[in-house]
Amino acid sequence: MAEETMKTTAEEFDVDARWTVFTGILYGVLGGMSFIVQPGFVQGMTNYLGFSDAEAGYAISAEMIGFSAMTIILVFLSSRVNWRQTLRGLLCLIILGNVCAIFSEGFTAFAASRFVAGLGCGGIVSLGFAMVGMTSKPDRNFGLMIVASMIYGAVVLYCMPMFFEQFGMQGLLVFFGLFAVVGLFFVPNAPLGAEEQQQVEEDAVDLPWKVKGLALVAMLLFFLAQGAVWAYLGLMGETMGSDEQQVANALTLSQFPGILGALGPILLGAKFGRLPPLMIAMLASVTPLVYYLFGAAGVGAYLVMVLIYNFGFNLAHPYLLATMASFDRTGKVVVYAVALQTVGLAVGPALAALVVGGGNYGNVALLGIIFFTAALVFIAPPALAQRRHSLANSSEAGE
Repeated sequence: MAEETMKTTAEEFDVDARWTVFTGILYGVLGGMSFIVQPGFVQGMTNYLGFSDAEAGYAISAEMIGFSAMTIILVFLSSRVNWRQTLRGLLCLIILGNVCAIFSEGFTAFAASRFVAGLGCGGIVSLGFAMVGMTSKPDRNFGLMIVASMIYGAVVLYCMPMFFEQFGMQGLLVFFGLFAVVGLFFVPNAPLGAEEQQQVEEDAVDLPWKVKGLALVAMLLFFLAQGAVWAYLGLMGETMGSDEQQVANALTLSQFPGILGALGPILLGAKFGRLPPLMIAMLASVTPLVYYLFGAAGVGAYLVMVLIYNFGFNLAHPYLLATMASFDRTGKVVVYAVALQTVGLAVGPALAALVVGGGNYGNVALLGIIFFTAALVFIAPPALAQRRHSLANSSEAGE
């Protein structure tokens, strides 16, 4: 098609067009469709496919390794490929991976199928994030993407137990495949490639790479923690005395404080700096894990735990992305940060699988506490440095 071969520029393609923004947000949700409901997905593997706790963790890790690999590949190729053709290929990979998973027999074949699906999902998330990052209001649009993810998670997590009872794991895999089919219809709304004039944060400053390196380590540590804890959060509920539906109900309700957390950067932005809300978010992430370690039990205790935890993660995520965007004026730090995010989500479940044993998830909670705390330690110096540079630049401009 002439449309596909035509070279577009920032002037010819409106990255702020309503359907383009919608498509970027849609692909952010679609690419993360299994990760968003990962606790229920892991429960399904253990309860309906007969996998052990460790095997379920390794299957999730296989998917996230594929996710991470494609994200890293697109760091180097996104400026050289036709995005629409690439999106179609990635969506077909998701469909293929889920079809193969439906007919797989045994853990190894299932894990291999999830790896293939992960390749497609990682690429879709990368390009979806890039589309949103190009817009003139990335803070707002990233927040909307996370709100959309929370709504998706609330609906799917709530329906999962009933869905599993009626259709088994195969029904969920069919749903994942059909979601990717829907994504094919929105490909024409995507740009053909990276725009030459990308937007950057208004308060972006150019920090030395040794400072930006600390921030990238923080991103990796944060998502190592999230990958480890999120994979086993549903099974933690079972050890606290909740049944499958009660776990699903708690995880569904946790999407609402998650939405509240995601609204923080939309409403407040960097008005009070980004480190204070990040400190609040890390505290909200660590407190429920400490709560679990000290033997909290009961349906109500689990509900409180996941409500606070999901608020913390979804407050931290957009602020971390916005913070990364403020560390240079080229946008490269965000690209590297998203790649490290996916590495953390890939390795985290495998690390958790190594330390989990006999249905005891205390080691997983401890792992999350250590990584979340370390992430805050590493992000604080670059966040403070950026704040100082930004205020200095504002003062000079005022003069």
